[in-house]
Amino acid sequence: MVMIRGKTEKDINKIKELLNRELGEFDEEKLEEKLKNNIYSLVYEDNGEVLGFIVLAMSNEKLKTAEMFLYVAEPYRGNGIGKELYSRILEGCNNKELSRIYIDIRTEKNDTGEFFVNRGFDKHFSLTEMEYKGEKVESDLQVVNYEEKYYEIYKNAFEDAFFEMRRALDFKPYRDCYKPEVLMER
Repeated sequence: MVMIRGKTEKDINKIKELLNRELGEFDEEKLEEKLKNNIYSLVYEDNGEVLGFIVLAMSNEKLKTAEMFLYVAEPYRGNGIGKELYSRILEGCNNKELSRIYIDIRTEKNDTGEFFVNRGFDKHFSLTEMEYKGEKVESDLQVVNYEEKYYEIYKNAFEDAFFEMRRALDFKPYRDCYKPEVLMER
């Protein structure tokens, strides 16, 4: 029997199995935290097997921002499952006072960005995450914890690192860390 229903505690392992089968590697700890501490979550199930899910979790309570996670098993994509999960989660969180909802998408196999752009999301920029697996690098750099006295140095380094990109993409303001609070949110 096929259905979309609220996620239960038992579904957490089924969701992890789905992602292990389809993605191989993913941040299991982060996913489990979001699955347990979410505003609202649903699963798409067929004959007892979870084949898709959506989770809406608070990312910043103070700013009223949430993070969305949506995944549908590859063989089931293009059948309206993602669209239905998305529609239902929006209905379920209508009474939440959210200022923004963010979503990160994977693009190494299929770029699903258009799905979200068609539903009102704006692309900000793309990020490719890579993991270093080479030889150990020796360095005489000393790492120190951040303190407020380093704010100006850190602010300038942060703004300089992204200035050319922000200007090329016309993200205004090009330099945007005017207060320590803004920098710490990044």
